[in-house]
Amino acid sequence: MKRCFVIANGESRRDFDVNRLYPYGTVIGINAIYRENPKLDYLVGVDINMMNEVGNTFYKGAEVWTYPRNQIKHQYFRRFKQDKGWSSGPTAVWLALQKQYTEIYILGMDFCGINLGSKPKLRLNNMYKNTPNYRDSKREATFHGNWENQMRQNISKNPNVKFVRVCRKDVTEFRFVPKKLREYTNLSMIFYEDFEVLLKAWPEIR
Repeated sequence: MKRCFVIANGESRRDFDVNRLYPYGTVIGINAIYRENPKLDYLVGVDINMMNEVGNTFYKGAEVWTYPRNQIKHQYFRRFKQDKGWSSGPTAVWLALQKQYTEIYILGMDFCGINLGSKPKLRLNNMYKNTPNYRDSKREATFHGNWENQMRQNISKNPNVKFVRVCRKDVTEFRFVPKKLREYTNLSMIFYEDFEVLLKAWPEIR
């Protein structure tokens, strides 16, 4: 199988060093992960302000992909032929499918906000909250419906592709699976403890 890792920016991946993935397959990062200069093959983003931030730094750490939007001004970015109007995470998975990867491990795609204890509603779940081009941590969680519908299209249209979400078992919100995704047998969920076993078993390919 052609193996790929998609690194979304939910906080469930906070304690995992994403640089460990690079020897074992293609790595796709999303949005502000570029600020950490990790080992990536591709960086995907669709938000106009976020992608102009990326371009303004002259980032060249990975091949950058975005939608064909005129407001995204940097010409060295690669452009999808179609603007699907999707969020960055599902778009990154779509890129992996276009590149014909058949085994896609997804880290940090949490679909759910986090519980801050004293707040009655779940709050924003993102590694880069409280930084430029992101909302602050006091805001309510982003509704997951768009991500759910977009990932449903990715999964349902590619039944022979193996999609694996890597999650943390110690936080209930991180284990949340949207209702529309529960029926697909080509989507599974494993915990980081299981993922560590795989990392030890896989041969390095570079």
